[in-house]
Amino acid sequence: KNLIRFYHLTEAFSGEYDIPQCLDGTPPSQCIHILTSHSKVLELVDEGNHDAAGIQLIYAGPHCHAPSCLSMELYNADTG
Repeated sequence: KNLIRFYHLTEAFSGEYDIPQCLDGTPPSQCIHILTSHSKVLELVDEGNHDAAGIQLIYAGPHCHAPSCLSMELYNADTG
């Protein structure tokens, strides 16, 4: 089988994302910004070029830069 790679950017298709600054005087422990993205694998498929039936997601790799990135999580919306 051919391996088809999908590339999805959470950051509004920019590839990088600038974290907004907190207001002056905000304690560091309260200065947290959350970026969330919801997508379906089927939405990433160009149905005109690929057979969308039988897709199996075998790998998903998040990307962020320390120290500003505290964590990244991937959830399957069907199973939690």
